[in-house]
Parts: sequence; structure tokens; C-alpha cells
Amino acid sequence: MAEGANLHKPATVSGGGKSEISKRLEDMIRYGPVYVNDITADFDALESIFAKDFSAIMTADADVDHPLKESNGAKSLLDPHVSMGSIIKLFTPGAQYTPAHNKFIESVPTYLSELLSVIKQLYKQEWKDQWRQHFYTDAVNGALGHELKYKGKPVLSSVIRVGFRSVNDARVPLKSKETEDLHSAWKTFTLRQDFFPCSKLQTVSMSHSTF
Repeated sequence: MAEGANLHKPATVSGGGKSEISKRLEDMIRYGPVYVNDITADFDALESIFAKDFSAIMTADADVDHPLKESNGAKSLLDPHVSMGSIIKLFTPGAQYTPAHNKFIESVPTYLSELLSVIKQLYKQEWKDQWRQHFYTDAVNGALGHELKYKGKPVLSSVIRVGFRSVNDARVPLKSKETEDLHSAWKTFTLRQDFFPCSKLQTVSMSHSTF
């Protein structure tokens, strides 16, 4: 359950960060539909990931544990004992993993990792291994569409904007300076499927000297 917390906003000099702790994170978050490339092929890929044996992915000298380790009893990523945070860790490359597992992580497309998180978040234990039948896409012009749906509604994903793309970006540079000057191409990161920003309520504490 959510718990409220009071955050004291300090009175400090200009540039001390007063406005930063007053800004709503929700203003930086955008919501949009979750897309699949080919729902049949993508779900086949997820089936193989859910069935994958993750019990021996740690190096011999790793001093961390994970829920899919053989001694912990969980057999699948859909097991209720495997949290969303654990899945994020399992799909983040690290020195604690074997080279084979790190190579596997790099082979999973970003959109497929997001799709995995969507299924994990919405999954119900009574479905067992029949989760595929609860998700679908519409037919568009006689072909399968790309917008994933659940219970008659599009599945939504959230991203947080951290800046704008630039012609100097190392991985995804813009092609023209004119586009950069428009500040229209965002640099975003996908948020956890189970993340929701908290609501902020401003309170005022008044000292006796105020009266």
C-alpha cells in the first residue's frame, strides 16, 4: 500500500534546488500503446523465454542470489515468487552472470523485453501456461495489427522524457541540425510496467512570527 511522506523544502539561495523538488515527475511521463511486431512470432519468442532454464546463469564466484536459482524453487519468470524487479535484474548485463547469459540478454530486442514485462504485470496464476489467449491485436486491412490489446482495451506503457535527441548522440544521432533545433525528438526511457508516480500535495507550515 502507498504511504505518504513529508518532504521539507529548504529555504536556500538561488540555485539551491528548491524548484527541482517541487516539480511533478508525472509531467515528464508520457503514456502510449504497446506494440508488437508479429504477435504470433513475438509470443513464440516469449514462450521460449518463459520456458528457459535460468538456474545456472551466475558465475562461480558470484555472491548474489536470484529467485530462479535451483535451490529457490521458482521454475518460470511467471512464478509469483519472481518479482518485476528480479526480472529487470535478470535482463540487465552484469559481471555476476556467465558470458552465455550476458550474450542472451543482448540478443533480446528492447520491444520484446517490454512485452515480457507487460505479460508479467498482467499475468494471473489461474491462467497457468494459457496466457496467450488473453492478448490479441485487431485485424487492420486484412492483416494482423500491431497494437496489443487486453480485455478490449489497448495495453499502455509509460516512458519518461529525460531530454532531447541531438546530432551528437553516440547511439541514435539526429540526421540534421534543423530537426535538433525544433526540440521535437525526445530522448525517453521505458518505465517499469508496475510504476506509477505518486501524487504531490503541498502543505505550508507557518511559524508564530508570521502572525
